[in-house]
Amino acid sequence: VGAMDSRARLVTEVRKQCEQAGVGWAIWEDPNNMKLFDSAAGKPEEGLAAEIGKSGCDGLLVIAASSDTVLIAKALEKAGSAVQLFLPPWPLTKDLVENGGAALEGAVGVSIADLEYRTPEAKAFERSYVQEYGEEPSFTAMFGYEAAAILKRTLSASRSASPRSVWESIVRISAFQGLQGGIRFNERAEAEREMFLFRVRAGGFERIE
Repeated sequence: VGAMDSRARLVTEVRKQCEQAGVGWAIWEDPNNMKLFDSAAGKPEEGLAAEIGKSGCDGLLVIAASSDTVLIAKALEKAGSAVQLFLPPWPLTKDLVENGGAALEGAVGVSIADLEYRTPEAKAFERSYVQEYGEEPSFTAMFGYEAAAILKRTLSASRSASPRSVWESIVRISAFQGLQGGIRFNERAEAEREMFLFRVRAGGFERIE
């Protein structure tokens, strides 16, 4: 789990997207309701269902990799917990739905990638990727392609290839075209782009409009 300010920003964004889409969402501000874990040192799923039952909460935001998310979801399913799962972008992968199965059915995730590849540019990228590698691209493959395209344009406009010069060029150019729409970088070179809300349904991701 990242730094506290990063977690707080993530919780705020997930809450915002859920509220905009009309998906039920509530969160206690009490930090005691946030459980940190190190999957390398223990099992994050142990005792979690009992804790949720005692707390009375009906929703759980899991900030973890797909492997840990699957373990948590399966433990909750085994315990008979009906808690609604909310997920951040990075576990929303093919492995998540393949390994999670029914335990993740109905989970709601916020993504910065359109997992349905609906723009013409994204569809063309998807076709080329499948032809080259024989499998569907992940959102990380999409972002890797976009990052390379942004870097190529930035380097051509930079005075040098130094990190500082590239950073300044990104901020100066600001607006770039991605596979699923525009990408804008603010004065801190942080990317700002459209967010998407998905629900895990029948072994895939179904967009919530």
